[in-house]
Parts: sequence; C-alpha cells; structure tokens
Amino acid sequence: MSSETPLTEEEIAERIEYIEKLQKIVESFYWTLFHAEVGGKFHAFLEWCGVMGEHLNICKDIAKTGADPFDMNRHTGKTLPVELYRLKYMAEKMECIFDGAIEVNIPEGENDGKLPVADA
Repeated sequence: MSSETPLTEEEIAERIEYIEKLQKIVESFYWTLFHAEVGGKFHAFLEWCGVMGEHLNICKDIAKTGADPFDMNRHTGKTLPVELYRLKYMAEKMECIFDGAIEVNIPEGENDGKLPVADA
C-alpha cells in the first residue's frame, strides 16, 4: 500500500455505502433519460451515465483496498489507478460524446491489463 494511511474498516464501509447511493442515483438518472427517449434523440448525452457509472465502479474497487478514492483527482495530485479495460470503456464513451475533440491516451503495458492499486 502507499505511504498514506489506509482507510479503517468503518471508513471503507462508509465510502462503499456512499458510492452505492450514487450508483442508484446514476441508474435512476439513466432510466429517466431513457424514458425521455434521450437514447434515440440525443444519444451522446446518455453516454455520460456510462462514464459516471464506471467512475463509481472504479472508486468502489479502490475503497475496498483501503485506499481513499475520494481523495484521488487532479486537484490533490493523486492519480486514480484504473484498469486498462475500464480506461478503454470510458475512452469509448468520450469518443461518442466528443467525436475526436478530446484525445484520450491509454497507457499500454505488460501487466495483464491492470494498473496496480497498491504496492506489493
């Protein structure tokens, strides 16, 4: 694990509970958009639900390791470790939304397709 203090079991449970609450909100939002026929009328907007959902999946998995995903972002300088298949999924969503206007660079490696969450 990194030099940061790992989350306690209670903090892990709190993070996961909050993430699951957000997952339900995103799912509800998706179905609200679906019933408003956004998929057929403004498909690219619907893709944001995929981005949000995958971000929450990543954060949930990171929290389970004892690391704090809520403190990982550009503003803190702490990079969110993301498995390559998840990066590719989100890049596909961003490509649908912006059609090449934003370039997403995905690192390729020989590490079975995953970036490490914790040091060995």
